[in-house]
Amino acid sequence: MTSKLPALALLAVVGAFAPGASAQTLGDRLDSGRLSEAAFQQLIFSTGLTPQEARGLTLDEIVAIRWQDD
Repeated sequence: MTSKLPALALLAVVGAFAPGASAQTLGDRLDSGRLSEAAFQQLIFSTGLTPQEARGLTLDEIVAIRWQDD
């Protein structure tokens, strides 16, 4: 669980400072420049999702997937 803490902390920060983050897909956020490629990669790391699958999900959905893995 310790290795997941930095990524979960990042998810919390991104969610806290991103208005409408829960409604936008990660792909939308990448395309608009509101999410960097590096942050995207860190968010989906160890979720088992491909980048293409993750682009269609919201931040809330990624958090739920990561939470299930704990």
